[in-house]
Amino acid sequence: MTFLSNMLHEEGDYEYKKAIVNTIISIVEENPEAKEADCEHTSLATRIIHLLGREGPRTTTPAKYIRYIYNRVILENAPVRAAAVSALAKFGAASEDLLPNILVLLQRTTLDQDDEVRDPMNVSLSSLERLLHRYTIEPTTKPFDVRSVPVEAVPVEQPKGIESKTNREDTYDEQLSAIPEFAHLGPIFKSSLPVDLTESEVEYVVRCIKHIFSHYIVFQFDINNTLNDQLLERVTVQIDGSAEGFAVFHCTPCQVIKCNDTGTTYTLVKLPDDSSVVTGTLACIMKYTVKDCDPTTGVPDDEEGYADEFVLEDIEITVSDHVQKVLKPNWSASWEEIGAENELEDTYTLLIPTLEECVKKIINYMGMQACERSDKIPEGKASHALYLAGVYRGEHDVLVRAKMALGGTTVYPGAQAITMQLTIRSTDESAVQVIASAVE
Repeated sequence: MTFLSNMLHEEGDYEYKKAIVNTIISIVEENPEAKEADCEHTSLATRIIHLLGREGPRTTTPAKYIRYIYNRVILENAPVRAAAVSALAKFGAASEDLLPNILVLLQRTTLDQDDEVRDPMNVSLSSLERLLHRYTIEPTTKPFDVRSVPVEAVPVEQPKGIESKTNREDTYDEQLSAIPEFAHLGPIFKSSLPVDLTESEVEYVVRCIKHIFSHYIVFQFDINNTLNDQLLERVTVQIDGSAEGFAVFHCTPCQVIKCNDTGTTYTLVKLPDDSSVVTGTLACIMKYTVKDCDPTTGVPDDEEGYADEFVLEDIEITVSDHVQKVLKPNWSASWEEIGAENELEDTYTLLIPTLEECVKKIINYMGMQACERSDKIPEGKASHALYLAGVYRGEHDVLVRAKMALGGTTVYPGAQAITMQLTIRSTDESAVQVIASAVE
C-alpha cells in the first residue's frame, strides 16, 4: 500500500492514476487494514474519500481519518469538498463518540460558498433533526438511536413554482402541512420517487409521488396540461383500493390547470387495518371539468365547461415503500441486539440464474441497505450471504440475513435456480411478516 500510495504522488496521467486507485480499492475490499491513499485528480479523489467514508468507520481507530477528510473540505475544489462532507456524516452516524465533533465540523461547512458542498451537510443534519422531532412527539421508552438516520437522501425534481430544498422530505412536509386535512398525519416517513402514470406524448401527463405516513398514504399527482386550447378546473384523481383494503379519506382538488401549465392534486388513503397487508394495486381515474379556450389568449369560450375523465395507469404499493435504508456499521452486533423474539426463517427456491441478480432483486424488493459489503459477490462463488438493514414504517428496526446457493431444484427441467434461506429479525412482529412477503 505504501508503494501504491507513493505512486499516486508521482507524475502521471489520469488513466495511469485511475489504474492505481482501482488497485488500492480492490486491496482495501479484500484487506480491511489497508485504508490510506491520496490523489490530486478530482474524480479519483472523490472515489478515495467515498471509500474512506464507507470503510473508515469500521476500523479500530476511525478518528484518525477525520482530520484527513476535513482537510479536503478546506483545501480542495467543490466536488471533493462535497464528497468529504458526506464522508464525515457517515463517521458521525456510525460512532456516538465521534458524533459531537463531527457535528461541529459539519456546522462549519454551512458557510461554504458552493451549494454542492452545503447540500450534503444540510441533508445529514436535516434528516437527524426530523427523526429527533419525530422521536420527541411519539410515545416511546426506547432510547434514540443515531444509527436510525437514513444513509442517503434521494434528490428530487421539484414541481414548478416550488422553491428547491436540500431535503425532499422537508419540502414535502412543508407542502402537505399547509393542507388542513393532512395536519394530523404527523411527519412523513418516506416519499417515493415520481412515477409516470401516463405516456409522455398524451394530452395530460401525470406523475405520482407516494408519501408514506404511520397509518396513511398521501398520493401527490402532478398534472401537466399540454394542450393550448383547453384549461382544466376542479381536478381530482379518484383511487379505488377497496378490494385491497385501502380506504380513500379525502381528495384535495387542483382548482385550475391552465393551458400548457402544471397543477397538483392530492388523495389521502388510509392503510388497511390488517397490519400485515401493506401492498396492493390501485386503479386511478382523473376527473375534471374542461373549458375550451382561445389558443392565443387562453380565455375560456364557455363559462360552464363539461365534465370529463382520463384513465391513468394503476399505482403499485410495494414493500419497499414502507422501508427506509439504514446503515449498520456493525451488522452482527445489531443482529444480536435485536434478538430472536420476533424472528422468521424460511427457505425458498428462486428461478434466478445468478447470485448477482438475486442480490439485486432482494435489495430492490425489500428496499433495505446492504451491509458489510455483502452486495458484492467474489468471482467464482457458488454461495453467498447477504446482510440487510432498514427501518420499517413506525420506526421498527429490521434486519435480514439471506444465505444463497446455486443449484436449487425446480419443476422446470434445465432451469437455473437458487436456494435461499431467509432469516428476518425485527423489533415488531408484523414487520417481519411484511418483509418476508417481498419474496413470496
